[in-house]
Amino acid sequence: MRMLRDAKRRCLNKDLKHPTYSNIPFLLSDQEFLDFAIPAITDFLKNNPLAQPSIDRIDNRLPYQFGNLQIISWKDHKIKSAQERLVKLLRQN
Repeated sequence: MRMLRDAKRRCLNKDLKHPTYSNIPFLLSDQEFLDFAIPAITDFLKNNPLAQPSIDRIDNRLPYQFGNLQIISWKDHKIKSAQERLVKLLRQN
């Protein structure tokens, strides 16, 4: 599953494209992730047939683990990420 592969790749950050993911553990086995993701994505698509699903850590300070994952639309994920970057920027000033 692409979503699993991409999440693990971001956590490893070998290509240095995801510096904010440094030291973010992925605490689920492949099977545990699939057991969560497949029904969650199925439900998401039933309610949002035109949206692209995206895996989201509810609290970005925490790792990929049960209780900290949700499936949201790719668009909502981008909005959430932009809001978090803005808050971080404002706290620095």
